[in-house]
Parts: sequence; C-alpha cells; structure tokens
Amino acid sequence: MMTYDLLIKNGSVVLRDEVTKLDLAIKEGRIVALGEAIDGEAQQVIDAEGKQFSRHDRYSCSF
Repeated sequence: MMTYDLLIKNGSVVLRDEVTKLDLAIKEGRIVALGEAIDGEAQQVIDAEGKQFSRHDRYSCSF
C-alpha cells in the first residue's frame, strides 16, 4: 500500500471537457496519483466534498 504526504478525497476536478469526482495524491511536492478512490495512507487527508480544483499547465503572473 502506498503512503502519501497528502491525499485529497472526493474533489470535483475540472478537466478539459468535463468535471468529475476524483482523488488526488501528493508525495514530496508532486502529484503522484489522480483517480477514483485512491487506496493508500497519508500524513494528511482532506475531504474536498463540494470543492473544485483544476489543473494548470502553465505559470501566469500579472502585475
């Protein structure tokens, strides 16, 4: 069984063409798993029911 630093459960993830409920696992500052019902233990678990998060593939900054 994998051990993560942070496991975010039940979040609504905004993908390119849809919004779906997924779990997100982070280890050593990197996303290492994204999927339905990720199995494993974590130092911290956040229940993100009713919350959304989205992916970003670029850094933007405005002044």
